[in-house]
Parts: sequence; C-alpha cells; structure tokens
Amino acid sequence: MLKQSIASQALLLAVYASSSFASQPAPQPWREGISYARGEQVIYQEQGYVALVAHTAYSGSNWNPQQSATLWQPLPQQAGSRPVTSATPVSTITNWSEGRTYAQSERVRHAGIIYAARVAHTAFAGSNWQPQLTPSLWYPLTVVDPIRKPTSAPTPSTTPSATPSPSPRPSAIVTATPSPSLPPVLTPPPTPVSTATPLPFRQLEDADAREKISDWMSILKDSRQYPTAVLSPVPSQPMSVPVMPVRPEHGLLLEQNPPTFTWPLPAPTREYQSTEFILEIRHPDGQIETVSSPYNWYLPRKLYAPGTYAWRVTGKGLDVKPNQGKDLVSGWRNFTISATAMPLVDQEQLAWFASDSSWYRHVSETAHPRLLPEADIEALRPVLTTGERAAMFRSLISDVKNQANRIIVRDRNNAVLVDYNLPAMPVLGTEPVNGVPPRQAYILNSQAVPVREHRYMSNAALVWRVYRHSAKPEEQELAQLAFKDLKDRLLNLASWPGLGLDAYVADTDSGARWTMLALMLGYDQLHDALSPAERAAIVQNIRTRHSNMEKVLIGKFRQIERHPMDSHNVPGLLAMGAVAAVMAGDGSAGQALFDEATFARYVPLMYAFGSPWGGSDGGWGNSGAYGMWQPDNAFPLLDALKQAAQVDPYRLMQQRNYMRWHMLSILPGNIPAPFGDGVIPEGKTPGNYARIMYSRNPTQDLAWYSTQLPPATGWRSHAYLTSPVISDAKGLAGPAERATSALFESVGQVTMHSRLEDPARTTIHFRSSPYGAYNHSHANQNAFTVGGQGNALLISTGVYDYYHSPHALGWARQTRASNALTYDGGIGQLATRAYGATGRIRVFHDAGDFTITTGDATRAYDPATIQRALRTLVYLKDNLLLVHDDASATRPVSWEWNFHTLEAASAAGGPQGMIAVQRGQAKLCMQQLAGSPLARLAQTDQYAVNPSTSNWTPTHHAVWSVATPGTSFESLVLIDIGCQEGSKPVVQRDGSALLVKVRDREFRFEAGKLPQYR
Repeated sequence: MLKQSIASQALLLAVYASSSFASQPAPQPWREGISYARGEQVIYQEQGYVALVAHTAYSGSNWNPQQSATLWQPLPQQAGSRPVTSATPVSTITNWSEGRTYAQSERVRHAGIIYAARVAHTAFAGSNWQPQLTPSLWYPLTVVDPIRKPTSAPTPSTTPSATPSPSPRPSAIVTATPSPSLPPVLTPPPTPVSTATPLPFRQLEDADAREKISDWMSILKDSRQYPTAVLSPVPSQPMSVPVMPVRPEHGLLLEQNPPTFTWPLPAPTREYQSTEFILEIRHPDGQIETVSSPYNWYLPRKLYAPGTYAWRVTGKGLDVKPNQGKDLVSGWRNFTISATAMPLVDQEQLAWFASDSSWYRHVSETAHPRLLPEADIEALRPVLTTGERAAMFRSLISDVKNQANRIIVRDRNNAVLVDYNLPAMPVLGTEPVNGVPPRQAYILNSQAVPVREHRYMSNAALVWRVYRHSAKPEEQELAQLAFKDLKDRLLNLASWPGLGLDAYVADTDSGARWTMLALMLGYDQLHDALSPAERAAIVQNIRTRHSNMEKVLIGKFRQIERHPMDSHNVPGLLAMGAVAAVMAGDGSAGQALFDEATFARYVPLMYAFGSPWGGSDGGWGNSGAYGMWQPDNAFPLLDALKQAAQVDPYRLMQQRNYMRWHMLSILPGNIPAPFGDGVIPEGKTPGNYARIMYSRNPTQDLAWYSTQLPPATGWRSHAYLTSPVISDAKGLAGPAERATSALFESVGQVTMHSRLEDPARTTIHFRSSPYGAYNHSHANQNAFTVGGQGNALLISTGVYDYYHSPHALGWARQTRASNALTYDGGIGQLATRAYGATGRIRVFHDAGDFTITTGDATRAYDPATIQRALRTLVYLKDNLLLVHDDASATRPVSWEWNFHTLEAASAAGGPQGMIAVQRGQAKLCMQQLAGSPLARLAQTDQYAVNPSTSNWTPTHHAVWSVATPGTSFESLVLIDIGCQEGSKPVVQRDGSALLVKVRDREFRFEAGKLPQYR
C-alpha cells in the first residue's frame, strides 16, 4: 500500500506539472511540521489542494487538507488528463540571489535556512531583500546549522483538535456617546454566527526563547549579575555599567568580510595590567584558526570564504572570582558570512593589509597630503564651480576673505585664543565675564575657539588647494590669501602648549579634540610648504596632545575599552585613530613620533570598535537626536581614515546599516527621530546628512533619500563639499526598500510607516531598549510616538537645556514624560544613569497588512513593586493602532497610561469615551476597548520642573488612570490615526484571553503570554 500511495502521488505530481498550474512550483506531498504560505499547493491522498491562508501544520494537530476545509481547498481535476508512466521531479530548492524573480511559495536556501516566498516579487539588485531581512516577503521553513542540530518544528502550547469549534459571540465592550464635534465612537457591530472552522492562532517567535550563550562574556555584558569588586577596582563604580559589546552576535548573518571581533574586558586588578586573550575561529570545514591578542578586539587581515563559522574567547588567568588566576573560557558563538558580503578591502589591497607592519609601511610611505589627495581635488574642481555645490563654495570663498582680516591674539593666560574683535579674557579667578564665572567662561571659549579654528582652516585649505595651480590672476590671488591664513592659524595653534585649559579633561575634551584635529589638518595640507623645524614642532605638539588623550581614554585601567558608551570620549578615540593614520611615520630628528606601535594600537581598533550604541543592524541607542547629529563628529574622522589608512570604514556592515536606520527613523518630513536627549516633537529633517550618507554609500535607498531632502538654502558642509561626486539620477525611481516596518533589535527600536514615499505618511516609533536610561537615553521603555499628515500627534516631551539639568532629572528623563506606563502618581522606571533599567523587543513580525511588536519593560521598573510590564503594538496599515498593556505588581497600585500632545486633547463622553488629538490637519482618536477601566483623565500644560532656557513652548501632558488600585493591569486602546472610522474592531473574552477581530485578522492577548494572531 505504501508503494502504491507513493506511486499515485508521483503520477499526480506529473499531472499537475503539465497542467495550467505549472506556473506554480510542483505540489509536494502534505506533511506535518511545515509552514505553508497562502496559495501553496500540496498533494494529499491523491488529491491536490491549495492553501487558503498561511499557517503551520503543527505536529500532532492532524490539520490535513482533507479535514481542514478552512485551511485548504481541493484543486480541480484536469479534463482529459491521464496518468503518466514517470513522475515529474518536485521543484528543487535553489540558493537565494539578487536579480531574480521569485514566485509565490517558491523555496530557497539562504545562510543555511530554507525559506518560502510569501508573495511573488523580484529581488532587485542592490535592494538587499535577503530572506532574513524581509519577513514580509519570506518566511523560514527549516534551520540548518552545521554546529547545532537542526531545530524541530514548533509545537503549540495546547494541541488543537482536528476541527476547532467555532468562535463564540463577543461580549459587549464599553463605549461612550460622543459630542457632535467629535467623530463617532468605534462601536463593534453585531457578530455573525460563523459555521466555518476557525483558523489556528499563530504563535509569534519569542526573542527570549532563542538560544542564549551563558558564559563570562554574557555575564559581563549583563553586568548587574557580576560582583561589584570584579566590575572595577574603583569602589564608587556603579554596579550596572556598559561594557564592550560581543560581536559578531550569535546567529548573525554577516554582510561584511572579514568579520570584526569585540568582547568585554574584565576589570584589571592592578594598574596597567597586561592581558592575553586567545580567540579561536572555527571554519566551516572544522579547522580552527587561533589568534593571540593583548586587546579585547581583533581585526582580521584577510578575506574569509562564505559559510558558517563559530568563535570563542579565552581570557588567560583573568578569572578573579571565584577561582582567582584561572582562565575565563567563553562558549562558542555562530555567525555566517554571506556569499554577497561586502569586502572591507579589495583583492589588490590584501598584500599591504595583511599585517600591522605592512599596513603601517604602506601608509607611512604615502606622500602628504593624505587628506583629500590631489586626485580627489581634481575630481572636485568641476562640481565646485557648477551645480548645487557652486553656491556653497562661493559662500565659503566669501568666508575666507572675511576671516583673513580677523587677527588672532593669545589671551593673558596663554591658554586659549580669542578674536581681536572679542574682549580679552580676564585672568582666571577674577571677576565674572558678562555674568559668567571666570572658569566657566574660559571653558566655553576653549570649546568654541578650536571648533571655529578648524572650520576656518578647512575653509582656507580647500580654497588654496582648488586654486593654487590656477592661471587666472584673481584665483591665484585668492589662493595666496587662503594659504597665508591657513599657515598663520596653524603656527598660532602650534604655540598652544596643550596644557591647562586646552588640555583634554572632562569639561574641555571637545576643544582639545578639535585643536588636535585642526593641527593635523593644517600639517597634512601644508606639509611641503613647512620648514623642517616647523614640521618637527607641529608633530611634537600633536603627539603631546595625542598622548594626553591616551592617558584619559585608555589610562591605567583601559577605560574606553571596558566601558565604551561615552558620548564625549568615543569621538576622542575616533580622533586618535584618524590622527594615527594621517600622521603615520611622521616625527623629527629621524625619529617617528607616530610610529608603527601607535598605528597598530589605534588604527585597526577604529575598524573593529564601531559604534558602541548599536549592533550590526545599525541601530543607534543613544537617543534619536544624537543619532541624527552623530555625523557632525564622525564624518570628518571616518573620511580621514578612508583617505589616509586607505581602508573604507563605510563598507563596515554597521556603518551601512546605520544609514538604513537613519533613513527609516528620520524620514523626510516634519517628524524627527524620537526618544532621548535633544528630541524635538517637530522639525525639518536636516538634508545635509542624507547627501553626505548617499555619497559614501551610494545605494538606491539613499539616492532616493537624498533627493527627498535637498539641502536648505545657505547650508554648507565640508563633508558634503568634499564628498565623492555621485549622480542623483537613480534616486528618482523611489526607494528600493519596501518593508515599511523595521526592527533594530540591538537598540530595541521598531519603526512603522504607512508608505515611505508619502510625505503625509503615518509614522510610529516604539522603544524597548537594552540601553536603559544611560547617558543620553531616557527611562522610556515601552514608549511609543505617533505622527501623521506631517505632524506629531503623540510625542515625547521635555526640553534638552543641558545634560542632567534640573528639568532633565525632574521631567524629561522620567517615564511620565513619555507615552508609557507609570503608577501611584507618576512613579516610573529608573531614570538616572540607569544602564540596567532595560527593556527588550520580544516580538516583531511584519505580515504586510499589519505589524505586531511586543516590548518587555519589566526590568526597567523597581522589582520590589513591578513584576511584569508588557506592551504590544499592532499597527494595521494604514491607520489603526492597537495598544495592549499587560502588567502586574506585588501590591495594589494605581496604574497610569500617560500620553502627550502638542495641542490639548479633547474627550467626549468622559475618560472612557473618545479622546481626540489634533495638530493642524492631522488628528487621531483614541478609545479604550477593554481591560481595567481607565476612568480618570487629568491634563496639564505644566512641567514638574521648567527648563532653564526661556525659548520653550509648553506641551500637553495627560494621565489616563484607573479608579481603583490593583495588582494587575490589562488595557486595550484603539488609536484611529486620521479618525477615519474605516474598521470597527470586535472584542470578546475567551476565558482569560482577550480576542480582537479587525480587518479579517484576529489577535489573541492573554496575561503573562505573548500575543498570537490569525
């Protein structure tokens, strides 16, 4: 019988292969444990079936096509067909690649995983629509891991019967009668009695259920579990501190070759303690590559073959507790290098990239100028005189003429420089300057002057380089003017000692960094025009500054390599790497002050280090505004590395994906990135960043992004003026990115949009972040924002007057300043330097017509009170948002649902009626559909603590709270963006679960569990 059944199925396969269904992949025999896409065809007991909906035939469910009429429909038999003598082979599984068109249900293999196509589509070249990055296009069927055994098909927590019973009618939900001025309440219609067998609910993947590596690296990464004595020899060191990230992340598909490795550094037990780490890399063929390093990072100097690798690190003798002096041995972590991974260096560069010595020798033998070499200037000359950049360059020329007439003098303390037109600074310790205390006045000046000097010198250098070979007298005259101004400023800066108030210390770090970079710029550009004595003096000054920075950033306990999340010192470290590359081999009296050891210490580190505020997905965890402003510091330094070290840092996966994060978080329009210091509710997205990013990573998406964000009138940027020349033409076709929702898991941020191309798009941001409330981040885990029609509707609030100001500590950093949960009069999450007050995204799924995501903020609250804090957002495109909260406490608390707006919200029918928010033509309507009744609504336009600045505009802060305290809280809120009333959710109870049906979708919420959908 078995042989006969197999033969019959084979014949049926042949029949269907020759029929009108041949455009689909040939049907395969139905079996349990497989996920099927809508429209996928199978054979069961000699009959063909087509799937009516996407579903998983869980093992043991017996949801076979013959017994599951709601899941499968029989295919018609073909008239005149007859059996054939041999079977047509089942469609083969091919490797996924760009440039191909895929049919619905077609199966491919990519990075060891088999995927099926949800819809027919073309993977356009350059789109990067890889299966694991585009869940709206592909879903995984199997996992193939050469190191771990393949995982089995998921088993539902409760095995359903073969034919599930129909859903009962929903119970009534609370509604209110609106006033005539507001849209009507979204009252659910009567529920028809269904005779169809309901589809099974689909359980979403839980990020917490993934395989975790528990070892010393993960313990240090989650440092709250580690004894304070081990964290730092400094007793005052807080217990919860950030450490160097573990990269490559376990299970990562790497689109970069070679990989870069970083791992946490255990706290030294003595000053200047040496360390030895053994890095093992297991190749796909089982061979193990072993590397010894004194540092907690490694940059390989070769290209690796595509395939799945594993790596681990042993810290020799670093286990101080409980077995002092023993080795720390990590577990194995897997990563896969994609066949399409971008090489960090080209094939012809491998010879000199192969080691520290050969790389240093290659760079040190390169003639100055290493910044903007002559070939780059030749390419720039035409675009600086015509087109978009011409107006910017003319403005820059005007600046050079004006700045050359400004005389610079030293102040009486020989500490900083001031303009001739500005009052000379008083001696430190005397009377205030314009009401500012003397030291603070000096600090402000020592920060501002070097930044200005770097800009002036950059102006002069570019004008001189562009015109110095011109045959036109007026251009030659301008070149000479710029040359003299550049050299005067360089020699003047070189007379600063690098001590006192222009040294690199906590409150003058920015000024000291820009002084060193200005000296580097002038030295490199004027190298051949300087005398040997001038060159020697300048190199010595730069070296002194570089060494002083090293004492602060590395110091006795390798501070920056242990705790890298410092928004001031990270640019400092990047500057040290840029200077080490630009100055490689330079010195005096035959001695290289920037020698091979300095190069090897800092230049490779810059490529391995990356951003400590995100992972390989490119997310930026240190506030949205800082993610937007970060290029101001980073682009000149990354450009210096690219030009001097001759290895392009913009090829790094994190850098490329950072630009994608930027595009999806800060789309063209009036709604900038949310969350953290520096956020404003509305404001035009700066166009300069889009142009700068596109010129360094010329993808289809960034081409479109840059065409949508033309630079503002009068805007000028050296980073843009000196950008590589790239055509904007391909940006006119629109973005290649079609996934309108994206998860940046490394930083716990989800972005959701209705349409990328539409300026009036709906934009929703959600945060539940492993970065807690540290540095410039706030206590806003599980917070969200909503914008529509180019206006901000539900916003983050607070003014960034200065870091840790009274307003920041008393309001802006607090949970109550965000659209998040608090209790008992505004008690929220830990808000001050609370790296351990973390959240995490546990669920993210984009099904095309909706996106669902769940954040878990439990660890961000006081564990003595809050036991659970889950929030799920379901965005039904294009205008409905469901917000489901599930929280519990150890004692009865008064739960509070905070929301914030630019204009006062109005309520019809009381707190449990309809709440409307409007801003210009944009509006939304909110109503609680079910859960613990939010029966009280209080609203104010006052801050608990006002900002110190005077130019702030009040915003509105509303608290929606329960009438009776309780130990648990559940709430389902519907947000209708645009108040369109297009879909009316049906809500019902199924025992302890809440069922919500809307737009042919159904969602199931239950306390303490992750959501399901069908």
